[in-house]
Amino acid sequence: MWIEAGEEGTITIADPDVVERTNLAKQPYSENQIGINRAHALAARMRSINPFCNIQIVPEGITSGNVTRIVKGADIVFDGIDITSLDMIWLLHLKAHAYQKQTFIGYDLAGTALLIHEDYRKLTGLPLDGTLNQKTVNQFCMVRDAF
Repeated sequence: MWIEAGEEGTITIADPDVVERTNLAKQPYSENQIGINRAHALAARMRSINPFCNIQIVPEGITSGNVTRIVKGADIVFDGIDITSLDMIWLLHLKAHAYQKQTFIGYDLAGTALLIHEDYRKLTGLPLDGTLNQKTVNQFCMVRDAF
């Protein structure tokens, strides 16, 4: 899942997955949302809290075809992309770095929550502090796609 805030109060939610029973224990979904696209389900939850919020839904998630437009229009980027989509994480951070966006990364690793802040407004260093590069991402994707 990826959420972006921008365009004068617009929140963009991009997520290609559907709500599964396993999501119910730790994510704000209900049983009647199982099988629904997660971006649509989260938007419905947000509108139930604030019916006046302006939400843009991207049910296909972050893709190479939409990442530039979405990041360019954002004020702040929230990266919650699943680690198995490392190629999209890398692309998102390349664009956030290029457009100098503050980026927050949320991880849930074995039940431990972690929040990291990358301030790309300063344009120092490399995306993700240089811990990733295109070669590493390509190797990861080759192994992932083999299974």
